[in-house]
Amino acid sequence: MSFDLVAFISGIVASFFAWFMISFLFKPRLKIDKHIYKFRSIDYEGSYVYKVKVINKSRFFSVYDVNLAARVYIYGLIPDNPDEYRIYVINAGVKTTPYIASKREKNKLFTKNERYFVIKPPFGEDLEKKKGKLRRLYNRYHEKTPCDGIFTLEDVFHIVEEQQHRTKIEFSVTATSSFSASRAFVTKEFHLTNIELVDVFDNESLGD
Repeated sequence: MSFDLVAFISGIVASFFAWFMISFLFKPRLKIDKHIYKFRSIDYEGSYVYKVKVINKSRFFSVYDVNLAARVYIYGLIPDNPDEYRIYVINAGVKTTPYIASKREKNKLFTKNERYFVIKPPFGEDLEKKKGKLRRLYNRYHEKTPCDGIFTLEDVFHIVEEQQHRTKIEFSVTATSSFSASRAFVTKEFHLTNIELVDVFDNESLGD
């Protein structure tokens, strides 16, 4: 076997090894917590702030450029086919922090390897005007008992009452490793039972 061929094969093996290390071993390790946390709002009396927690499970490497997206899957809106769903996008990460520390940084710098991301369903910017796409959809299916007060995330799951157990919110998170610059993408589905009330008022100490 010629030297050139050995060098060529060695180069391919080295490139594959480097690709494997960057793509798998040094890829961000993210986890979306199993609950949607519900805090009392300090902005509107009787309303709530909903947050999802994203955890960086990497021991050594922080992540940046963290983005959270959320979509609602509502079943039962198509009369002829109750197994079909329609998708509605809701805002998530309104107060996004694009950086999450590693476990090592958490211990050394007294920071956190997790961040809360705010979920903001399209209730309408002004709660007093009672606008919002999902509110209008809810009221169409609840003509006898429309929502005249503050529309909540729980109401989203109750738009089609008989399908509330199937309605779900899917969250997806993307982030970049501070070491390898490789990207990670994780998703998690939530149902009505995943909402957990935290009986405190929302404030900065709870995260961004």
